[in-house]
Amino acid sequence: MILFPEGRLGTAEAQLHLPLKRGTVIYALRAGVPIIPIGLIGTHDLYLGKELTIRVGEPLHFPQTTRPNRQEVDIALEKLQNAMLALLPTDYPEPTGLKLLRYLLNHILW
Repeated sequence: MILFPEGRLGTAEAQLHLPLKRGTVIYALRAGVPIIPIGLIGTHDLYLGKELTIRVGEPLHFPQTTRPNRQEVDIALEKLQNAMLALLPTDYPEPTGLKLLRYLLNHILW
């Protein structure tokens, strides 16, 4: 299952849209499954031929608990946020040049 802890599509490339939502962490803590952080790069402005990058981080393991308390959730959420930030570039240069099917690809997914 894939859950996106940002909870929405963002308006900026290569940046987390904070604050992260707590649901992803709560589900993982209850199920006792690891969270695998992923960074998607190049998805903000889509067009034909654009290179997209997917970076996959190391799994984050947390103790299983049927009723996670606020402190457990906050600790796991902070670890997830830091892991996701580490996957994103600090200076993403948007490619220049011809951007075929830009309007269609950016609006078909919204």
